[in-house]
Amino acid sequence: MPVFVNEEPREVEVEFEGNKYKFKVKDLTWAQTNQIVNMCTTYGNDNTVKFDIDKYYRESLVRMIVKSPPEVPISALTLVQLTPEFGRKLAELVPLPSGGADAAAAQFQDSNQKSA
Repeated sequence: MPVFVNEEPREVEVEFEGNKYKFKVKDLTWAQTNQIVNMCTTYGNDNTVKFDIDKYYRESLVRMIVKSPPEVPISALTLVQLTPEFGRKLAELVPLPSGGADAAAAQFQDSNQKSA
């Protein structure tokens, strides 16, 4: 398994309802994934942490997909118009958030305990 992300986009095929759609995608780096997780995490004054998984998938896909087929143009606007079924197919391309809201919550509570 490589240590560094390949800079070259790779072609992936998404099969959906008998059709095959070819996309060119770039893998996210560890740092990019963490930046997106941070964008999608909000901290409340009542020590709550919320992670917006929908935003995480949208932000990730916009950064990852460098070329999409003409019949499925991908942008921040078109992603919100996809059917849930096709959206789940695209979400399979996205890496899981490293730690996600659980890690953010632990860090948030740890920093609050230190400042108290």
